[in-house]
Amino acid sequence: MRPSRFAAAVALVFALLAFGIAADGLLDAPAPADVAVVRGTTVHPDGRLSTRLEARVAAALARYEAGTVRRILVSGATGIEGVNEAEAMADWL
Repeated sequence: MRPSRFAAAVALVFALLAFGIAADGLLDAPAPADVAVVRGTTVHPDGRLSTRLEARVAAALARYEAGTVRRILVSGATGIEGVNEAEAMADWL
């Protein structure tokens, strides 16, 4: 087998495996848990959560309101924006 065909075959196998892992995770029903951990990411200098972080916190809140998690643990640091991520998430909640 030529190197280019081999590389293409490896890339195809990798893509299929990655798709399978992603599909499994997306289709899996969330199980009840004691704690939902929300990892921090960008918070704007004015304290607003980034779109990605707000989606994470909203998903945890939805699980809490549905009764599938008992507590929400927010985790983060103070980024270059100067705002503590965990405090901003707690304020949003």
